[in-house]
Amino acid sequence: MGHNSGSAYKFPHLYRKRGGDRDVSARATHLKAATGIVPVTTIERKQMSNKTSFKRIALAVVVALGFGAVSAGPSNAVIQAGSTLSIASTTGTAIAGAETATAVLTFAATSTGANGDSLTVSAVKTSGGTPGGTSQFRGTTAYGASSDSSNALQVVGTAASAWADAIGGNAVSATFRFDVIKPTTAGTYTYTFYPSFTGTLASGASAPAPVSFTLTVTAANTKPAAAQSSAYIVAETTHVMQANQGDSTVVITAGSAGTYTASANLTWVQRTSDSGTALLVKESVTAVISGVGALSIKGSTSRAAAVTAEASETITVWADGRGGVGTITLTTTSMTTWATKTITFFSTAKSAALSAAVGKVSKTGSDSTTALRVVLKDANSTLVAGSATNMYVHSSDTRVVSNGLCSVTVSVTTGYGNCSLSGLVADSGTTKIKVANYAYESVTTHASLAASFVSPEEVSIQVVGAPKTIKASFDKSSYNPGQEATVTLTLTDGLGNVVDTQTVIHALTVTGLDYNVGTDMTDTASITFNSGKKTYTYVMPSTGQKVTLSYTGGAGISGGTQTADSVTVTVVDPAEEAANSALDAAQEATDAAIAATDAAVLAQESADAAAVAAEAAAETAAEAAEAAKAAVDAVTKLSAEVTKLLTQLATLQKLMNRIAKKVGVKV
Repeated sequence: MGHNSGSAYKFPHLYRKRGGDRDVSARATHLKAATGIVPVTTIERKQMSNKTSFKRIALAVVVALGFGAVSAGPSNAVIQAGSTLSIASTTGTAIAGAETATAVLTFAATSTGANGDSLTVSAVKTSGGTPGGTSQFRGTTAYGASSDSSNALQVVGTAASAWADAIGGNAVSATFRFDVIKPTTAGTYTYTFYPSFTGTLASGASAPAPVSFTLTVTAANTKPAAAQSSAYIVAETTHVMQANQGDSTVVITAGSAGTYTASANLTWVQRTSDSGTALLVKESVTAVISGVGALSIKGSTSRAAAVTAEASETITVWADGRGGVGTITLTTTSMTTWATKTITFFSTAKSAALSAAVGKVSKTGSDSTTALRVVLKDANSTLVAGSATNMYVHSSDTRVVSNGLCSVTVSVTTGYGNCSLSGLVADSGTTKIKVANYAYESVTTHASLAASFVSPEEVSIQVVGAPKTIKASFDKSSYNPGQEATVTLTLTDGLGNVVDTQTVIHALTVTGLDYNVGTDMTDTASITFNSGKKTYTYVMPSTGQKVTLSYTGGAGISGGTQTADSVTVTVVDPAEEAANSALDAAQEATDAAIAATDAAVLAQESADAAAVAAEAAAETAAEAAEAAKAAVDAVTKLSAEVTKLLTQLATLQKLMNRIAKKVGVKV
């Protein structure tokens, strides 16, 4: 509750005290910010010496005179009826050592009088012993504004109380948050929150009743859960501690038979199953390896198939000289089924699979180092990865690629290693490649050895040689005046294959690219050819003409041979082209007229010839008609004669039949 001193409530700007001295200077600053009023008595108090009782008496006299001078209007703050103190929830829970419980309180009141009237809430633990941890009110000064505070100059929080200073004559509300931060002891605890004012209660008004908050703290879960816990395996050379964990697929050499080599480390993090508040806990870990390999506590050479480690220890996985897979199972008392990790041990390579990354490589480029891809496996078909294995290139045409050594390191990520074609002999050509674990020259020596092997695959590799020829070309054969042209330089080897991307020193002679008109494009130092090509741009002349580009290969190509060449295009002037077209059209029209006249003369001559022919034909037709008539008459006469003759023959036949009958001859 507030103080009962009449002077204090009548002149709150002169003196105010609650739960111990308050900083008057700070209050004066807030009052000035809100109202523009600077209390004179504050200045007097600052000037007063605590060691001089005379000044204290003088100040008391001044205050007494001030009481006598006040005669009109309300002069002390009055808290009106209807003030409230509420709590969002009267209960809360927390896991010991892991969670924070929060009580949210809202204090509202209406005050008349000067600025600075305060609404105060004090927290008192009224039951339950000591929960551990800490408790704290949170307000605007240290922890940010309350979301629904209104008409408050400030909201201040401490460990045991909080208050809101009001703007005089207004309804004031403030929300306070009280946190019990990570209590450490399980149990039930009650906190009671008491409200109070600095002003006087109005007639009939009463202060709000205290509110309580019951906190239940449950014991922390100390058992790890498999779903929240993690185990990690990393290669021995890349081991990291738990503060910076990583996990990897470990594929590593098995080493020599009968020897042990530290190959990998196992570490872990154990957490409880509490959602959102999973705690780090510790239980001893038992690890069992099956397959190949052995285990020990890190730093120890006492190796076995099963070890038990304390929570803060690390387990080392050892290679035992055998190739294969080691499977490690991790368990604890609480996590009877937890995690499984594997490590792959490979022994000496026993087979190789070959493929070509590219079918064409450059003698002068770097792509020959990655042209071949080799997959190496041991007798158990385990990938031989992570360490170098000497392999040898066997070439069908050593004039293109020579036989030689290539070191292969298979990557766990890609599953293959690169074999370099370092012995590119010819400028260009094609050869077939195999790889083996023995040199080509000693094939007869190694053929009978069980350890020897060669890739069953054979790949074809084309080698593109050094630049032999440089050629220039335009993107079109003709251009308009002032049009931009693109000139392309192309490098090819001795067989006409376009060379790879490379920079050629002195690809041209000092004359560079020499046009018969305009500005030369010269690059005598170096030219970078992308996929064997380099492009330039050139603006054509403004008049119609022939443009010839002359160039000469420099010392950087053709083994220093100076190769001169040129290319010519046409710049077509549209006006001249139109005039020439018109002249051509007129000439063509004249030629057409002459041709038409000639055709008319020929037509007349043909008509005359046709008339003569028609007359001759008429005469021929008359003669033919007479001849036809004569022929008809002859045929008619002949027909009559034949008919007469046939009649005579019939008569003669009848006579002969009668004679024969008479003489007894059958007919």
